[in-house]
Amino acid sequence: MAAAASSSEGRASSSASAAGGSWPPPLEQWLVAHGGVVNGVELRQVLYPSGARDRLLVASRDHAPGDLLISVPAPLQLRYDNIEVAAEAAADGSGFEGACPKGQEEEAGGSASLSIPPAEAAALLRLFDQMPRGSDTGAPAWQFKQVIALTILYHLSRGAASPLLPYLAHLPGLAPGVPTPRVAMLMYDNAVDELQYGTLVQDIRNQKYWLRHVGCHLLPQLTGGQQEAEGEGVAASQGVVEGPMAQGRAQEGPRAAATTSGPSPFGGLAVDEELFGWAVAVAMSRCFGLSRGPRPTHTCVPLVDMANHVAPREASNAEIRGGRDGQVAMYAKKQIRAGDEISLTYGTHDNHNLLLSYGFTLQPNPYDGFYFDLNMETIESLVEGQGGDPDTGGLAGWQRELIAHKLGLAAGAGGRGGADGGAESIRVYLSGVAAEAAPKAAVAAEAPAVAGSAAAALDDTPAVATPTGSGPVAAGPVRQPVDPRLLAALRIGTLQDRAWEKLLVGRSVEQIGAWSSLLARQQEISIMQLLAALASALYSSFPTTIQQVGDW
Repeated sequence: MAAAASSSEGRASSSASAAGGSWPPPLEQWLVAHGGVVNGVELRQVLYPSGARDRLLVASRDHAPGDLLISVPAPLQLRYDNIEVAAEAAADGSGFEGACPKGQEEEAGGSASLSIPPAEAAALLRLFDQMPRGSDTGAPAWQFKQVIALTILYHLSRGAASPLLPYLAHLPGLAPGVPTPRVAMLMYDNAVDELQYGTLVQDIRNQKYWLRHVGCHLLPQLTGGQQEAEGEGVAASQGVVEGPMAQGRAQEGPRAAATTSGPSPFGGLAVDEELFGWAVAVAMSRCFGLSRGPRPTHTCVPLVDMANHVAPREASNAEIRGGRDGQVAMYAKKQIRAGDEISLTYGTHDNHNLLLSYGFTLQPNPYDGFYFDLNMETIESLVEGQGGDPDTGGLAGWQRELIAHKLGLAAGAGGRGGADGGAESIRVYLSGVAAEAAPKAAVAAEAPAVAGSAAAALDDTPAVATPTGSGPVAAGPVRQPVDPRLLAALRIGTLQDRAWEKLLVGRSVEQIGAWSSLLARQQEISIMQLLAALASALYSSFPTTIQQVGDW
């Protein structure tokens, strides 16, 4: 952990010792003292034979399904909309200015004692507005990672004056013996070089470049420092920077060079790449999104964020629910015995995303998948000789445009482009991935059969799976071996007759690409052969085999 963070923790610890207390205070007691609820749950330390430490959220008594385990009000959370609300108070002149009044931050309960002073919240928002933008959307790149990380650093910089410092003291990298989450962007370069998964390596390099750019160059510049990003030009010249982050850097322009008006929101805390990297790792590994309420946001929730991840979703024994007032609660979703670990499912994350965002992988992982980048050129090569163009056997113009429209791809030569101009490529999976919902029922759709066409090959009645009613009906997790977008592209690309265009143009890519949405028997056989060839080509790109890896 960075020296600045350790120094801040030391100052807070000294203050607590002088007051006759222990540091850090138990997280459960701190939550209850400030209006939270902790019901039959405790945080336990675990020491492994290797000397590594971990924390487990454990039930201290039996719980029935539906029991409330933890409830955390919004002011006790690290969340972006808390900053927005405080900054709005600065804009309209309401609220208090400057630091919290002396002693107020120690009051139990009450959002006033836990809020960020409006002027300081406004400074945080100004700083956030200067952060890198995504080249594809124009929105802040990795928005929640940046803003939550900056919020963590703000509270850290306030030391004992921050009402949330007892929570920060329990975070990885600050809690005694608990290391910083080893998210992929913090991996050493030689460790990244050992990875054999091209898309994962590209994503890690993009994130490492972003961290280096923001932590070494942009943040010191915006907060009054002079440190420059060493090695940025070298990284770019060596081809390390790829994808949207590299494009976003080129498009930042003078906006990124501007400095915030007013003093740094971090006071005298020197924020460098190491400290910013720690804050980002904490934000990535502990935050989750909330969609309810007037302000969809991301948040770090004390004690709730100590629950470990398990998969599939049925394996977890607790769940998260959000309230309209910003409250976040954890409930038991099945019988929990005293002494049982309380677990959550963070989402349907494959190992690629788990390593990028959380710093670990699951073996086995029921949600794991193998991804690759799909573009129109790849689709053309896959369906070569089987497309609807009578002269070349490739994609006909209507097929290219239909694929572009459904997948959001650029149509390529002869096309008018995909949705909103179309992307050069999209990332799709070629492996078993569990979806959260699937159509509960499907009916066959009638289409005119044309002699000698693909439609006529299936008893003259091509069936396309269509959910009854206006939309999909949730039927629990289902497994589809191939990404619906990839399957839809191959189905459209191998059609021989344009009569299918009118049938498919009104259907979603999920409907066309559903595993059960067979268009024609012989066509589906050809598609399975194409997928087998594609899988063989992609997996052969790994320099080692599964057997060789197992021998390590």
